[in-house]
Amino acid sequence: MRTFTWWNFTAIAILSLGIYYAFVWACNFLEFSNTFATIMEMHRSPLYYLTIGLCVMLCFSFDLFLRGFFFNVFVSPSDFLRNIVSEKLSLQAALPIFE
Repeated sequence: MRTFTWWNFTAIAILSLGIYYAFVWACNFLEFSNTFATIMEMHRSPLYYLTIGLCVMLCFSFDLFLRGFFFNVFVSPSDFLRNIVSEKLSLQAALPIFE
């Protein structure tokens, strides 16, 4: 999360999701589209919102698992020291573990 900036949020929220959402609404009014006149019914359905929530939670939980796995298994010296500082432990007490 230390590399996540407002540029990332803008790129994900507006340039990715926003353009896709606008595309879906534009295709709603095109008769040759497979999704013609379905967007309003989709937004009224609770299953739509459940699906969106589950997809987001699944992606974030998978990413959280990977981050946690790499942080705990493949510990770099900087991650180890960052963990000691965040827990406010003595650096001298953790020095034998560090070496």
